[in-house]
Amino acid sequence: MALPAFTKGRKVLAVAAASLVKQVAGSIAHTSREGEPPVLSAVGPASVNQAVKAVAIARSYLETDAMDLIVEVSRHNTGGEIKDLILFNLKKTPQAPRLAPDAFQNLKSAGSSSTSQLAGAIAKNVREAVNVKITAVGQNPVFRAVDGICYARRFLEDDGLDLDFQPEFTHVTFSNGTEANAMQFVVRPHPRGMPPLQPGVPPAAPQQPPTQAD
Repeated sequence: MALPAFTKGRKVLAVAAASLVKQVAGSIAHTSREGEPPVLSAVGPASVNQAVKAVAIARSYLETDAMDLIVEVSRHNTGGEIKDLILFNLKKTPQAPRLAPDAFQNLKSAGSSSTSQLAGAIAKNVREAVNVKITAVGQNPVFRAVDGICYARRFLEDDGLDLDFQPEFTHVTFSNGTEANAMQFVVRPHPRGMPPLQPGVPPAAPQQPPTQAD
């Protein structure tokens, strides 16, 4: 399968289930310091989970460089839903202050979550200019969150909007008091074809072409 145009001339790192995330993160950080960040490719929940963790770690490596990363994610059909190729198009962005947790609508991703329902919830909040983050515990929920963002991008096409995200580590406390490590996806909306906005800045409505006067 031919890779999309945004991969041309860029380093493409294939991330597998057995990939060492700190090693991948180091490669991401090194390549980003030298020039354009790499593109990550992953197939299946385990590989996608490793890719997301690697980006989160790479972001921490780049903090001393006053540099950050955002991710544009897309699905490319190879013949089966779970086996589709997921591409993480990494982009550099300046570091920005983080909003307080209560500034976000927190969506939960579970392994059994409906991708279309999660994508619909993401898109609805973005249309209403609500800050969105997604929390996922475990590789299947992480995969479902990534998948949901892929589909939310499609849902927002007619609105002239698009999405990137930033992954980070967090932890959650369940109702029984037990704690677990989790991945958090901070959704970064923006007008289609424009750079991402800082969290808390609503995306502007797409401009309509001027009409001719009679």
